[in-house]
Amino acid sequence: MERKAKTANITFIMISILIMEDHEEKISALKSLLVDECNIPEEAIDVAKNIYDGRLLLQEKIYDLLLLDMVLPARADLEPNEDDSPKFIEDIYTNPNIYIPSQIVGETSHDDKFEELKLRFEDKLWTLVQYKNNSNDWKSKIRAKVFHLQRHIQQVETSVSQKSHYDLAIVCALRDEYNALLDVFGKDRWKKCQDSTFPLPYHTCRIATSGIGQEYSVCAVCVGNSGMVQTSIYTTAACKIFTPKTIFMTGFSAGLKDCKLKFGDIVIAKSVQDYSRGKMLDEPTGTVRFLREIHQISISHRLQYAAEEISSDRGYISDINLQLKDMNLLEDGENVKAVVAPTVCGPFVVASSEIVDDINEMDRNLMALDMEGFGLYAACQAMGVECLWVKGVADYGKPGKGDAYHKLASYASAMFLYKLIKESL
Repeated sequence: MERKAKTANITFIMISILIMEDHEEKISALKSLLVDECNIPEEAIDVAKNIYDGRLLLQEKIYDLLLLDMVLPARADLEPNEDDSPKFIEDIYTNPNIYIPSQIVGETSHDDKFEELKLRFEDKLWTLVQYKNNSNDWKSKIRAKVFHLQRHIQQVETSVSQKSHYDLAIVCALRDEYNALLDVFGKDRWKKCQDSTFPLPYHTCRIATSGIGQEYSVCAVCVGNSGMVQTSIYTTAACKIFTPKTIFMTGFSAGLKDCKLKFGDIVIAKSVQDYSRGKMLDEPTGTVRFLREIHQISISHRLQYAAEEISSDRGYISDINLQLKDMNLLEDGENVKAVVAPTVCGPFVVASSEIVDDINEMDRNLMALDMEGFGLYAACQAMGVECLWVKGVADYGKPGKGDAYHKLASYASAMFLYKLIKESL
């Protein structure tokens, strides 16, 4: 059930309520109080007119509040008995099949039994009210209990929301890419998490910027498989559960301009296209022709500016090259560079010069190709979240490609992202 509803610009937290009462007049009075004065929708209120039916409901559903008449029939075919409701109170605690409501309010119209029953209720920190037609005291006590429950639930939901919120999220497709990211950001800094809030294990840390002392909370996720669909699914989940302002992706990709890009060079996706989008047509000659539909998603001006600031700063790029050489991922005299440029994405691993040439004809400015970028950008566009794809060149999408440069490309892209967060975000 949706918890929140707005009335007259006030947000009310809905709670589920079970009324156990056999008199129609009192049921009507209780419903009127809950609906008209406590803003509880009728569909959130269930009614049981005997203990048997109430017990069944409590075994099927978790209620926030139980309003229990202290003189109820045990079954629909029996008369009310003063002993059955007090026994049922004990049953609620001892029966393992019953979901105990968060709060229970007992109500009785019998003056002579009130003090005796009150002691039994207070012993369990529950509330007993004395129902009288000509009194509003019972109404004020039930109304206060409902408002207390609503406030408590709202505080719990806020606490859970804050606990699972992160300023930044990072998604990697493959384990090697993810390990490089964790290493670059500092293995000792990360905390591994695995809980019901997210379908995959994830890591969290905090990063302080170099400038004004801003500190970001960060979560990182490894999808475990390449591809647009997987990336889109888990990016959407990260947006909904972690509510980050920005999502990044690091790893390795294919370079499309081998004359301009060397292995390890870092490409930041200014935009991404899906080269597989279009329509297949039969030609009269018996061949099949593909009519490509160009759909491009671009990054925000804020992120483009930040990426260009890091990629054009010789000091920052020099630091990255020194780190790569210290790790023996670059030879002396070799250096990687970073470019902010359009990229393209598709559903296949490309190892064909012909396909690469065909993709290059789509846009002469395309610089890199992978299998995840469009899924990342499309998911974030749908969720209204900023995103940035940063990957290193590990091959050129041609025959004979291997994995010799995967590590270099993964580390280089992770180092660039770390610099961007620390220095320019």
